[in-house]
Amino acid sequence: MESVSEEWLVRQTPEVQAVLRILLNRIAELEAKLGKDSSNSSKPPSTQHPHAKLSKQAQKKAKRKSGGQPGHPKHERSLVSAHECDGVIVCLPAECRRCGEPLNGTDPQPLRHQVWEIPEIKPSITEYQLHRLRCSCGKTTCGELPPGVPVGMAGPRLVALSALLMVCFRLSKRRCACFWNKSWVRRLRLPG
Repeated sequence: MESVSEEWLVRQTPEVQAVLRILLNRIAELEAKLGKDSSNSSKPPSTQHPHAKLSKQAQKKAKRKSGGQPGHPKHERSLVSAHECDGVIVCLPAECRRCGEPLNGTDPQPLRHQVWEIPEIKPSITEYQLHRLRCSCGKTTCGELPPGVPVGMAGPRLVALSALLMVCFRLSKRRCACFWNKSWVRRLRLPG
């Protein structure tokens, strides 16, 4: 459609001119929005249909590959001192990898490789035996638990762990109870 000339518009009645100006302004607004999506406007991404195609501007390929760029500083966990490790295993080669000649001696600055692991979770169980003894008068008296020992089966750290699993990690009581059961771990085919 060709644009409406101002000369033609002036020849129309004032009512028609007003309606035409409103419609022409609305058409201009819609044409300006035509091609805009959540990537190039203030529209939130949730208003866009999930299968809608992105604009050409949003589809442009990145100039660089993903990941670390050549020449960037290396980011890795720093090694702890050998004295802080629970164990140090010295790995010495027995023979030359080229000729097979036996090797002996040690490297003053060996390559260090540290593996972090969580220890096996095994509950510490303490049994308190409360003896009931009979007096010569015929009355029996039972021993008492030492101060600080909970009356129930769970200690304060177990109660805290159970609360963490159920409240923060939203495990059911059944799954929380299965946390300690190794047969449950085997059913999931997890190592351990």
